[in-house]
Amino acid sequence: AGAVEASVAESHLGFEASWRGDRRRKKSRGLARTEPVLEHGLITGTCPARALFAFLRAEYQSLAADSAHGGCPSFADKARALVGQVDASSLRVTPADAAQLRATNIPVGYMEVFSDPVLTVSIFLLGKGARVPLHDHPGMFVFGRALFGQARLVSYTPEEALPAEDSKASGLWASRHQDEVLGPEPMSFEVQPRTGNIHELFALEDFAFFDVTTPSYDNADDRPCTYYGASPDDPAGCRYKLTKVSPDGFLAQGIMYRGPRCRLGTSA
Repeated sequence: AGAVEASVAESHLGFEASWRGDRRRKKSRGLARTEPVLEHGLITGTCPARALFAFLRAEYQSLAADSAHGGCPSFADKARALVGQVDASSLRVTPADAAQLRATNIPVGYMEVFSDPVLTVSIFLLGKGARVPLHDHPGMFVFGRALFGQARLVSYTPEEALPAEDSKASGLWASRHQDEVLGPEPMSFEVQPRTGNIHELFALEDFAFFDVTTPSYDNADDRPCTYYGASPDDPAGCRYKLTKVSPDGFLAQGIMYRGPRCRLGTSA
């Protein structure tokens, strides 16, 4: 698997998935394939991942027409419920995929399920001790699901830009929104355009999470990925100064995605 460097000039989580891997899918032998269908607004089907992908396919044009559609209850409630049913087995990802990263000098892996300017569907794998640095999601909705292992999730809600006298270290003031351990049982988490929009993860064990992000990172549309360093600004730790930093040194390995295909937009 190739290594892909993070960069604020590139796409999902700051790195362009220019690594695409071999997209050929080998036909499963001895397995019945049941395609989910959309009936009266509800998904039926046996595979949680395929049920979610069928829903995203039905909603794709609405997401493409309105970048705020991800926050509409008609979309968000169903996306939240369907992401909450996705598990590692339906995506064909295993703890061994994360464990093997510990033997390399790049302990973060990235599986691209689908990506275009409207929507990104992906899986991140972290070997024990790995970290996804503090980063933002400008104007974006993220529906995430921890698949296995444990990781500490720390998130912040931005409040206001730093004053002009701090312009040399540009950034913003923020409040701590969340500091909790995800896992070891599968559990969901979310990112909103403001609340908890800036977060970082520390893998306490070999760990994997799945997420659906809409719209996708896009420099041309003022949605770059920005990285920060955090320092408390009061003894109680309620207010933090987030200073923009370079993501130099953050690398992720591109790993082949083996699960069911997600056909959206022109690829449907």
